[in-house]
Formats: sequence, structure tokens, C-alpha cells
Amino acid sequence: MKWTKKAFNRTIILTDDTDKEIGNITFELFNSKVNTQLNGKKYVFDISGFIEKNVAIYDESNAQVGNIALGFRAKAVATLSTGEVYVWKKNDWFMREWALIHDLPDTDNDPVILKFDRTRHFLDESGSIKILEKIDNQEIAILIGFFVGIYFLRRKRKAAAMA
Repeated sequence: MKWTKKAFNRTIILTDDTDKEIGNITFELFNSKVNTQLNGKKYVFDISGFIEKNVAIYDESNAQVGNIALGFRAKAVATLSTGEVYVWKKNDWFMREWALIHDLPDTDNDPVILKFDRTRHFLDESGSIKILEKIDNQEIAILIGFFVGIYFLRRKRKAAAMA
């Protein structure tokens, strides 16, 4: 799976390996909501909080299906209403790679289920999403991992612009 973001565009396009569009993520202007869609499944990520950021995840029927706790220093933990827990982890300081780990109960051997990478081309960005392990909630896990990575990247850029 691949993703692309064109310069000055708030929508990120997700494509399969044949370049067919299968989803998108749109950061609304002047709003805390992010609309997402992947393989026909739609979710809204609603960011709240001032210092401690929290993201409620709603499905298309407006039922809350999960929550993401966003911490300092690019840490995030997502909990789905099914009880599944995912930990987001950046792999480098420049945010060129990150991963989503399935936090399994009663074990320290938690598998990395998704890997994300990012390449910058002047003003455009692109990258890939590698599925390392299939799970039941594949679409929402992909969107969570991708959303958190882009959220922290945007936050880092805002901080740099204000400095």
C-alpha cells in the first residue's frame, strides 16, 4: 500500500500496489476533526484537549469505536472498543519511519503489525504502508498508525515554524 500528499493539499491519498485509490485522510481546516476512509470503511478522528491530547474515533454511524491517548515526545496508545490495544512507535528522529505494535495481554512479545515510511520530494510527500501481520480490524489499525504519524509530523512542523 502507498500514500501520497501533494503540496498545499489537506487530503492524503492511499492507494494499493496497482495505484488504485482505496482511501484518503482529510485534515479539516480550522477544525479538530480528521475524516478518514479505507476500503469503504469511514472513520472520524476527533482531537480534543489542550496539554493532554485525546482522540476519539467514531465510525460512520457516529458510534465511538476507539480512543487514542497522545503523549509527549511522540508517544501514543490506541484502545479500541473491542479491547484491543495498539502502541505507536517512531523509528527515527526525522519521522521517516514509524510502526504500530499490537499490545497483547499477558505477554512481553508484542508483534509489530504495520510499518510506515515517508519520503519528501520538495513540497510533496509519499511513502508506503507495510502490513506485517493480518488482524481483524486491519482498516482502523492502518488509519490509526498513519493518523498518529502524520499528527506528530504536523505538530513538529508547527513547533519549528513558531521557533
